Amino acid sequence: MKGIQHNFKYQLSAIELYYREQWIEKGFVLNISRFIFDSIILLLNMKLFIWIFVRGQFPLYLLGESIDTFIKLYKSIQQFIKSRTLVNQLKSLPDVDLRDPANTVGVDTTCIICLEEMALAKKLRCGHIFHLSCLRRWVD
Repeated sequence: MKGIQHNFKYQLSAIELYYREQWIEKGFVLNISRFIFDSIILLLNMKLFIWIFVRGQFPLYLLGESIDTFIKLYKSIQQFIKSRTLVNQLKSLPDVDLRDPANTVGVDTTCIICLEEMALAKKLRCGHIFHLSCLRRWVD
């Protein structure tokens, strides 16, 4: 199952390289895929555990594997929630329209992440401005 998960990540990265741009929702898709793969592994381990247990044995080694997978599943849920909360916070940042000359006084209009000129940007509390897509890729 690990091989399938790594292959999936590799395919996403290959597609991203093919189109020569970063996919904004890649982090979201990877979080969802991690959750799905961990859920499948946990269900398969539990099914195998029950199958062996019904036959009169106690597979202690499989119990440990199931607990580890459950912990990974819990962590992937936490990471997903944290990621979505962060994206929502980024979206709620104030917009800055840099096409208006009044907004460009004393402000560098180059996004320091992608090094491109900005027309629309998000303003952080510290006063720095960035493209929303650049911020999402940077923190996700």
